[in-house]
Amino acid sequence: MSDAVLMSLADVHRSAKAALLAQGFSASHANAIANTVTMAERDECRHHGLFRLPFYMNGLHSGQASPDAEPELSVLAPAVIKVDAKYGFSPLALERGAEPLAALAKKMGIAAMAVNNALNVAALWPEVERLAEHGLVGFAFVAASPYVAPAGGTKPLFGTNPMAFAWPRNGEPPVVFDQASSASARGEIQLRLRDGKTLPDGWAIGPDGTPTSDPTQALAGAQLPFG
Repeated sequence: MSDAVLMSLADVHRSAKAALLAQGFSASHANAIANTVTMAERDECRHHGLFRLPFYMNGLHSGQASPDAEPELSVLAPAVIKVDAKYGFSPLALERGAEPLAALAKKMGIAAMAVNNALNVAALWPEVERLAEHGLVGFAFVAASPYVAPAGGTKPLFGTNPMAFAWPRNGEPPVVFDQASSASARGEIQLRLRDGKTLPDGWAIGPDGTPTSDPTQALAGAQLPFG
């Protein structure tokens, strides 16, 4: 018998927001994180969906993340803005900056936004998808902790360093692309650990530098680069 539960996207958002509010997040942070979780479930990116909720809660209860920080937007240059997340999780800061960034790009022809003091920049495609819905081409990049061994290496040196881009299409949904620079997202390995599944060849090496299909060994060792 399957343990799967069928939920509508509205149910996902409602459940995620309620859980986050119950843990002490402000309404604005709970709603923004729930938006990200819901978009991930919509696009079947499970490791950024409901699976990720305990991570947000652990970040709050460990004292790493602020439950109610209000992001602060500032202008650095005519076409450059910055959002200081004030050590809150990133979804609210990214949402607060999205409209000003789109407006600035339309005014100047090109614009950039930096987000700092943010915890856990989640999936990037929702951010570039928002820009494409404004009729803009969007790119997003984020650095990450060193989890990835270089080609031929045996120890982690690079981050997974995700990247995403999107562009609009006339009368059709935008083209949206999002990937890590590793062979898989780290969250996908965590999902397979939870579900008792092994990893495909070429995803990771263990602490001893040899290839592994064991998620526990992979998380203790290093991920491998894509390509």
